Amino acid sequence: MLNNLARWLLDPSGLTPHGFCLLWQPGMIGLHAISDVLTGLAYFSIPLALAVFVKRRQDLVFKPVFLLFVAFILLCGAGHWLDLLTLWVPAYGLEGLIKAATAAASVVTAITLWTLMPRILLLPSPMQMREARAALSEREARALELAQVNADLRQFAYIASHDLKSPLHAIAQLAEWIREDIKAVATPETIENLHLMQQRAGRLQMLIASLLNYSRAGYVKARAEAVDIAGLFDNIVASLAPPAGFRVEFRGQAITIHTHRSPLEHVLRNLIANAIQHHDRTEAEITVSVRITAGIAEFRVEDDGPGIAPKFHERIFLIFQTLQHRDDQEASGVGLSIVKKTVERLGGKVWVESAPPRRGSVFLFTWPEAPVGQADRGATTSHLSSRML
Repeated sequence: MLNNLARWLLDPSGLTPHGFCLLWQPGMIGLHAISDVLTGLAYFSIPLALAVFVKRRQDLVFKPVFLLFVAFILLCGAGHWLDLLTLWVPAYGLEGLIKAATAAASVVTAITLWTLMPRILLLPSPMQMREARAALSEREARALELAQVNADLRQFAYIASHDLKSPLHAIAQLAEWIREDIKAVATPETIENLHLMQQRAGRLQMLIASLLNYSRAGYVKARAEAVDIAGLFDNIVASLAPPAGFRVEFRGQAITIHTHRSPLEHVLRNLIANAIQHHDRTEAEITVSVRITAGIAEFRVEDDGPGIAPKFHERIFLIFQTLQHRDDQEASGVGLSIVKKTVERLGGKVWVESAPPRRGSVFLFTWPEAPVGQADRGATTSHLSSRML
């Protein structure tokens, strides 16, 4: 049986080699032989190059396609060498088997290639890669430049605040001394002018301090920690000491979140202090609540004050913007801009909801939790804390 199979593969009975069809002409035989030898060598060298490429490029995508091409090209090379053999040996059975294998590999390769074509077309071209690298390099250069500018501005703000505070304090002190020296002979207008000078110097000191705080807003160096929001609220209210008749409460579920304590405390303190400072009545109710969804905490600071007209909802978050005359109420106009900068630097957003003549305003801000394992997450408990003064 094996002999019959070998005869069928290599020397079918009654068949003549291909050279017989070429009348054994040396020139014709040589032309076919050399062509098949060189083509076969080329076909075998191409898969070798592809195999080396696939092995060295571990990040290569679509590796199965490359392996199919290797198999397909190897079989094509084997087919040409079988053509060379059949010039002298009628091994048409073996040649047919090689052709069948080549056909199968060709069909599989073609189907795979066309199936992957949409994904292959999504791959960036070399020009696109060069453009992307250039854009990335430009962004990195701009980021470094911006970081340097920000560092220079923070340093300038720090130096300016310290260099300007001393002369301003001296001016205020000199105005006080002058007022003491001349109060026996000075007119009320002169005394009032000296008082205004002291007031303006104090306001400028406050603005310088606010600028320094604004330049530092949102820069966090401390590690994130588990922060009990109810406990944080209690500390803030105790330090603010609201006026008698002001009820400041934490309502709802008290949540422990993993975050940076200092900037969150600053934001809450500023919003609660604003609600107290800008209230127009001697009795007030201010409430703070928080809920958390998918690692994002949403805080609400709600008051029953005069409210804020919608046209001012964006303006109040701009630096140096206040809704009251500075002589009526001392304010730097920087507090809410620091709140906005701090919240946005840490990945959240802040906004206000208010619609006079209906009383009250609600300041809302989102605060993403810092990344942490599930074991570090705090539990949720019921809590109601209030201050009635």
